[in-house]
Amino acid sequence: MDERLLVSKILEGDEAAFDEFYQSHKRRLERTAIHFLGATHPSLDDVLQETFMAALPKLAEFRFESTLYTWLNRFVVNFCFQAMKKGKKQLPTETEDMEAQMAPLAKVEDPDLSRILNEELAKLSEEHREAIQLRDIEGHPGAGRALDQWFRWLDDTVDSTTGLWGTGDGKSSPFVAMCGGYHQLLVYYHEGRLLRSPERLLDTVLRLQHPDGGFSPSGGGGACEDVDAIDILVNLYKRFNYRRPAIRAALRAATDSILRLQNADGGFPYKRGIVQDHMGILATRAAADTSTTFATWFRVHTLALMAEVLTDDARLDIPFRFNRFLSMGWHAPWCREENPVRAAARFQEIRPALGLRVRSVRHRLRRQAAS
Repeated sequence: MDERLLVSKILEGDEAAFDEFYQSHKRRLERTAIHFLGATHPSLDDVLQETFMAALPKLAEFRFESTLYTWLNRFVVNFCFQAMKKGKKQLPTETEDMEAQMAPLAKVEDPDLSRILNEELAKLSEEHREAIQLRDIEGHPGAGRALDQWFRWLDDTVDSTTGLWGTGDGKSSPFVAMCGGYHQLLVYYHEGRLLRSPERLLDTVLRLQHPDGGFSPSGGGGACEDVDAIDILVNLYKRFNYRRPAIRAALRAATDSILRLQNADGGFPYKRGIVQDHMGILATRAAADTSTTFATWFRVHTLALMAEVLTDDARLDIPFRFNRFLSMGWHAPWCREENPVRAAARFQEIRPALGLRVRSVRHRLRRQAAS
């Protein structure tokens, strides 16, 4: 039935029209609720019931500027947020309003939730952000196929010598490709997609580490550059038994590098000695060495990632909590308690350096004996 006619009949008290209204939207709205709360959440049924109870009195105000489903979806998401608050599941609220990035959910009644959803989806590239939204939130039948096509293109164009995109044809340096590739790789992890050349990818990222522990080619690290590299190292550490001692050693050096940057106020600058200005965005501009929310969020996120692996570092023994939505701040489930770093594993990290020292001593002894 046409939506205008359907609404008109509901407002006239037509029970059959209401039943059609309810049945035609219930399952799609349920998928949205499951996406945010999980299929076993005790408030799942309440969220759906509250959605229709809240929407009906406002149906006469509906202006048909969107579909009924999109309008109802805003109620669902709002009630999901309330359910999560009641369950004491904390979500970040210090984010910018980015309504233009995600119009279907930009008018959620709770302003905190609107900002959170817009921010998280905006961090993904437009193509796969929309595909995941259409598949998981709106249940669009073609969205899964669109994601598969996107993955096939990436699989076909990855450089097998670096595990990244853009290096094979000379369009990107390994460093630039690593910074860009991080955003694509998040979707691979989320979807459980097999990576092409994961060993070469790890080799590439490990080679990019500066002697000071950061991942900026000029030294001193960088809030974005460091998290791009470290997220790759941590996620591949969890998935592959390849060069794990080298990864842990790299993460320890990065931990020292980042903690050296921390200011007395507890926050972090983007890096030392420069006026902060991320990609020319005025809102990120700050004086040199001052703490900013932008840089501090990235630094804390990076420390949280490394805490997943470096279970023996007391400085990282903090109950970090990760984002539940696919974006920066999300990570695949990993239990630190089941993956501790033991003494034998620690020795594997220092053995290469220890071997160099032993060879150096032997060399000096031979030279002394010869003289």
